Amino acid sequence: MQAARHTIFTSLHKRLRGNGAQQHPFEVSLPLDVYRALFGDKPNTPATVKGYRAYSRDAFAALGLPDGWDYSVDNKGYGHCLVFPILIRPVVQFSRTNYIRDEDSGVLVPLPTIPIEKLFMQCCTDAYKL
Repeated sequence: MQAARHTIFTSLHKRLRGNGAQQHPFEVSLPLDVYRALFGDKPNTPATVKGYRAYSRDAFAALGLPDGWDYSVDNKGYGHCLVFPILIRPVVQFSRTNYIRDEDSGVLVPLPTIPIEKLFMQCCTDAYKL
């Protein structure tokens, strides 16, 4: 669970380090059972974007993230902060089909696809002064 918290923290901080106008979702590689364990009992509401759930600051604060997880400032006290709610959509995608050559017949045989579990998160940032 500590690794999952670290993954969420670093993903959100990468968003804070970008420019504030980013509206597109970003990927967080996290197994969905871990997502359910972390956010399963947290109150959430359906978001206005189809397939997403909206989570408040309290849902993230309950994860035990370090102080200052929701903002990033420079040495003058200026920076960016996250705007809540944060939208999350759990997704399972499958890897591309890959092929291997059969040694006996020389025919290309498809390898099994692998499920890839991840979260799409969408949040905005705003100017912030500490």
